[in-house]
Amino acid sequence: MLIRRFGGQHDTGMVRFQRVMTISSERIERIGITIFQIANSHLPTLWYHALMNFIFKLLLDGLGVYLSAMALNTLFPSAQPVHLSTYLVAIIASICISLVNHTVRPIMKIITFPINIVTLGLFGFIVNGIAIMLVPYLVNIFVPGGFAINGLWWAVIFSALVSFVQSTLHVLVK
Repeated sequence: MLIRRFGGQHDTGMVRFQRVMTISSERIERIGITIFQIANSHLPTLWYHALMNFIFKLLLDGLGVYLSAMALNTLFPSAQPVHLSTYLVAIIASICISLVNHTVRPIMKIITFPINIVTLGLFGFIVNGIAIMLVPYLVNIFVPGGFAINGLWWAVIFSALVSFVQSTLHVLVK
């Protein structure tokens, strides 16, 4: 419903408002305008920009995972630390990394808090590596054989490299 100011002030000092237009579903069907046309013509730009921002960040995070995997495989070709088949698998892996980081990792951080205190926070790298080791199991549900990490230490290095590359990409794009 759109509201506009109507006229001047009353004796009480209140401003009167008048209803300009209301759109109901019966009225839309009577006029013959489809819901799609109305939604398309009045698409909220905030939602559109939020969706485009989300998709852009998803592609950027996928690029960070892909570049990190390629960098590790280039630096250590004999070990083949990370197997990543395509860029689409990297995007799926970045989604899975995000899911693991927001669900499993906080629980692991709470459980390992005493060890983290004793090691002055260095055990946090191991927790990140264990969280990254869970990601290939999730990715391989969608793409069998698309993503693999060969060991915990490679997972720790990969998680640090992914974090660095993704933060660098986000800073460069801003």
